Amino acid sequence: MRSLLALLLPLSPLLGATPSPPPADTSTNSPIRQISETLFEIGNIRFDKKHKTAQFETQVNMNKDLLEYALVCKGGKTHESLLQTRIEPSDLHVVMLLLGATIAPPPPLSSSTNAQPWIDSATLKKAPPLKGSPVTLSLQWKSNGIEKNARIEDWVLNKQTGKPMEYARWVYNGSELIGSYFMAQRERSIAALVTDPFALINHTGKGHDNDALWYANSNQVPVVGTAVLLTIHLETPD
Repeated sequence: MRSLLALLLPLSPLLGATPSPPPADTSTNSPIRQISETLFEIGNIRFDKKHKTAQFETQVNMNKDLLEYALVCKGGKTHESLLQTRIEPSDLHVVMLLLGATIAPPPPLSSSTNAQPWIDSATLKKAPPLKGSPVTLSLQWKSNGIEKNARIEDWVLNKQTGKPMEYARWVYNGSELIGSYFMAQRERSIAALVTDPFALINHTGKGHDNDALWYANSNQVPVVGTAVLLTIHLETPD
């Protein structure tokens, strides 16, 4: 298995980046393909170095009931996720580093690879928002042949207000390492509505500490199985 460093160093002149050595277990077998001057692909993810975006296919996984995740991979916590995808978390991690994300994973909570951080509501209330690079999550899909667009917040309902989730602050935090395990790869978690240091992306706005707040917005979310193109935009300082 090729290491992340082995993948990044040959592409540094092309991508205008000089990566530092990565932590263990963030390697990928997916080749990097150059599509154009600024457009590349890793696995099933296409990313644009100039516009700081990553795009990949997802599908609607839930259009009702309680959510804790906006997106997980196939084989992950699909019983509580709005969307699911077939990409690999390790591929997305490589992409986001190449786009310039500054990761800020939290310190390990346990030496056990089976640890589930902050699993009870009381402890979750004490969990601070995670830190990382700000990102936005946008959606594209077709309804009756017409292309539709939305922010992911439009598809999430706040149970307390009965309104869609406010446009929120999401961060790319890069998951947690426990021993040599990259936990996003192990748990198959991409974007969490409720604080989860194992997920690559976390919502850090109001309600990040409430695991009974977020529901799929059944008035907006199309039928389960609908194909959705998700775009992650890495925000840059003005």
